[in-house]
Amino acid sequence: MGYIYKNITGSDATLLEKVNYKTVYNNMTLCNTHLTDSVDISIYFRDITVEPGPSYNEDSDTNTVKTPILYYIIRNVNIPVGATLVLDKTYFLNLKYKMYVQLSAAGSTVSVILN
Repeated sequence: MGYIYKNITGSDATLLEKVNYKTVYNNMTLCNTHLTDSVDISIYFRDITVEPGPSYNEDSDTNTVKTPILYYIIRNVNIPVGATLVLDKTYFLNLKYKMYVQLSAAGSTVSVILN
Protein backbone atom coordinates (compact mmCIF):
# COMPACT_ATOMS: atom_id res chain seq x y z
CA MET A 1 0.00 0.00 0.00
CA GLY A 2 1.39 3.40 -0.96
CA TYR A 3 1.27 6.65 0.95
CA ILE A 4 0.76 10.18 -0.29
CA TYR A 5 2.07 13.06 1.82
CA LYS A 6 1.16 16.57 0.73
CA ASN A 7 1.26 20.03 2.29
CA ILE A 8 -1.38 22.23 0.68
CA THR A 9 -1.51 26.02 0.81
CA GLY A 10 -4.01 28.41 -0.74
CA SER A 11 -7.45 28.14 -2.23
CA ASP A 12 -6.60 26.59 -5.62
CA ALA A 13 -7.65 22.98 -6.14
CA THR A 14 -4.65 20.70 -5.58
CA LEU A 15 -4.28 17.34 -7.30
CA LEU A 16 -3.42 14.60 -4.82
CA GLU A 17 -2.83 11.86 -7.34
CA LYS A 18 -4.67 9.97 -9.99
CA VAL A 19 -5.75 7.06 -7.86
CA ASN A 20 -4.20 3.90 -9.23
CA TYR A 21 -6.08 0.61 -9.57
CA LYS A 22 -3.12 -1.16 -7.98
CA THR A 23 -3.45 0.82 -4.75
CA VAL A 24 -6.39 1.03 -2.36
CA TYR A 25 -6.23 3.93 0.08
CA ASN A 26 -7.99 3.12 3.36
CA ASN A 27 -7.98 6.47 5.14
CA MET A 28 -7.05 10.11 4.92
CA THR A 29 -5.73 12.48 7.58
CA LEU A 30 -6.13 16.25 7.15
CA CYS A 31 -4.42 18.52 9.68
CA ASN A 32 -5.03 22.27 9.80
CA THR A 33 -1.49 23.64 10.19
CA HIS A 34 -2.40 27.34 10.11
CA LEU A 35 -1.47 29.13 13.35
CA THR A 36 -4.63 31.22 13.79
CA ASP A 37 -7.41 30.40 11.30
CA SER A 38 -9.80 27.51 10.77
CA VAL A 39 -10.20 26.14 7.26
CA ASP A 40 -13.10 24.79 5.22
CA ILE A 41 -12.02 21.87 3.08
CA SER A 42 -13.49 19.97 0.14
CA ILE A 43 -12.23 16.70 -1.34
CA TYR A 44 -13.54 15.45 -4.66
CA PHE A 45 -12.93 13.38 -7.74
CA ARG A 46 -13.01 15.34 -10.99
CA ASP A 47 -14.05 14.16 -14.42
CA ILE A 48 -14.25 16.19 -17.59
CA THR A 49 -16.93 15.33 -20.09
CA VAL A 50 -17.06 16.67 -23.60
CA GLU A 51 -20.40 17.97 -24.77
CA PRO A 52 -21.48 19.49 -28.07
CA GLY A 53 -20.97 23.25 -28.27
CA PRO A 54 -23.23 25.80 -29.98
CA SER A 55 -21.90 25.03 -33.46
CA TYR A 56 -21.14 21.34 -33.03
CA ASN A 57 -20.23 19.36 -36.13
CA GLU A 58 -20.39 15.58 -35.79
CA ASP A 59 -17.52 15.19 -38.25
CA SER A 60 -15.23 17.33 -36.11
CA ASP A 61 -15.01 17.81 -32.37
CA THR A 62 -13.46 21.27 -32.66
CA ASN A 63 -16.58 23.00 -31.31
CA THR A 64 -17.03 21.16 -28.04
CA VAL A 65 -17.49 22.36 -24.47
CA LYS A 66 -15.57 20.71 -21.64
CA THR A 67 -17.67 20.57 -18.50
CA PRO A 68 -16.10 19.48 -15.22
CA ILE A 69 -18.11 17.03 -13.13
CA LEU A 70 -17.21 16.83 -9.45
CA TYR A 71 -17.92 13.87 -7.15
CA TYR A 72 -17.48 15.09 -3.56
CA ILE A 73 -16.17 12.98 -0.71
CA ILE A 74 -16.57 15.94 1.68
CA ARG A 75 -17.58 19.52 0.93
CA ASN A 76 -16.90 22.66 2.98
CA VAL A 77 -16.09 20.77 6.18
CA ASN A 78 -14.60 23.07 8.82
CA ILE A 79 -11.35 22.07 10.55
CA PRO A 80 -10.57 24.33 13.55
CA VAL A 81 -7.09 25.67 14.32
CA GLY A 82 -4.74 22.85 15.36
CA ALA A 83 -7.32 20.12 14.71
CA THR A 84 -7.07 17.02 12.55
CA LEU A 85 -9.86 15.40 10.53
CA VAL A 86 -9.53 11.66 9.97
CA LEU A 87 -11.56 9.94 7.27
CA ASP A 88 -11.14 6.40 8.55
CA LYS A 89 -12.24 3.17 6.95
CA THR A 90 -13.12 4.99 3.77
CA TYR A 91 -11.87 3.27 0.65
CA PHE A 92 -10.56 5.57 -2.04
CA LEU A 93 -10.36 3.44 -5.14
CA ASN A 94 -11.22 4.94 -8.44
CA LEU A 95 -9.94 3.85 -11.80
CA LYS A 96 -10.90 6.86 -13.87
CA TYR A 97 -10.80 10.16 -11.98
CA LYS A 98 -8.27 12.39 -10.27
CA MET A 99 -8.62 13.35 -6.60
CA TYR A 100 -8.42 17.01 -5.57
CA VAL A 101 -8.32 18.92 -2.28
CA GLN A 102 -9.54 22.51 -2.14
CA LEU A 103 -9.19 24.91 0.79
CA SER A 104 -11.40 27.89 1.55
CA ALA A 105 -8.86 30.74 1.75
CA ALA A 106 -5.61 31.84 0.12
CA GLY A 107 -3.76 31.76 3.47
CA SER A 108 -5.01 28.30 4.50
CA THR A 109 -2.51 25.48 5.13
CA VAL A 110 -3.26 21.78 5.55
CA SER A 111 -1.13 18.63 5.72
CA VAL A 112 -2.66 15.60 4.02
CA ILE A 113 -1.71 11.95 4.45
CA LEU A 114 -3.50 9.40 2.30
CA ASN A 115 -2.73 5.73 3.05
